[in-house]
Amino acid sequence: MMDSVYFVGSNQILTWMNNRLHLNLSRIEEADSGAVQCQIMDMTFPGVVPMHKVNFDAKSEYDMIHNYKILQDVFNKLKIDESGELVTITKDLQEDV
Repeated sequence: MMDSVYFVGSNQILTWMNNRLHLNLSRIEEADSGAVQCQIMDMTFPGVVPMHKVNFDAKSEYDMIHNYKILQDVFNKLKIDESGELVTITKDLQEDV
């Protein structure tokens, strides 16, 4: 049987993100641009993410892909090879909104 840590609700994740990153997100979908994920990686691995390149106002697919490419570069730099398909992730997130 899987550990209960795998069954965390979106409200718990949202609360964690808001508290750790000092954000004020009201819905998990507000984190779909990739900027929050870049912040989480920067918090975990300080200085690895070029935060000055992250578009925090990303709304279009093009801008979101830019953020996810930054994230993918960080994964590659850290030799994390389970980053997934960049375009698929972005499109899945947009469909959920």
